[in-house]
Amino acid sequence: MTQQEARKIYNSLKNEFCSDLSREEFAKIHLTFNSRLKKSFGRCSVYGEIELSSHFVQNGSEEDIVDTIKHELAHYIAYCRTGRLGHCRVWKNIFLSMGGSGRAKSKKKGLPAMKYGIVCTECCSIVGKRHVRRIKLQGYRSNCCKKPLEWIDLASLEAIVQKVKAKRR
Repeated sequence: MTQQEARKIYNSLKNEFCSDLSREEFAKIHLTFNSRLKKSFGRCSVYGEIELSSHFVQNGSEEDIVDTIKHELAHYIAYCRTGRLGHCRVWKNIFLSMGGSGRAKSKKKGLPAMKYGIVCTECCSIVGKRHVRRIKLQGYRSNCCKKPLEWIDLASLEAIVQKVKAKRR
């Protein structure tokens, strides 16, 4: 789906479900696309900014994108009514009334895969996955073998296979 198609869906859902908000609250709501959102499908701020992951919009199914837009709109409506942004009872009731799934978290597809893995140097089990290598692993130990950890590139599955073979020798 393109961002333009997602924006059309957003505008129709906004007009359908947010019409009972005050003019000021309604005028605040706007949609943006964020290429840095890699772990979440979308987010909503108290200022009415609804951000969708551009990766998700590009790769996700239309049904999942519609559900995510409803999810984020429900956050803003709940915030306008209660002053809270979380997944409270009010949010869930609003989300369900919009025809949403009612789930706070989802296993939707469409986000980019993790690029890096953190593995135990002893047994080569993957103990974590990350998009970027921000932390230094010096001093960290695995829970499984209490051995040092190291980074691997998850894109090359060959690296994992070679590490396992080398440890078995």
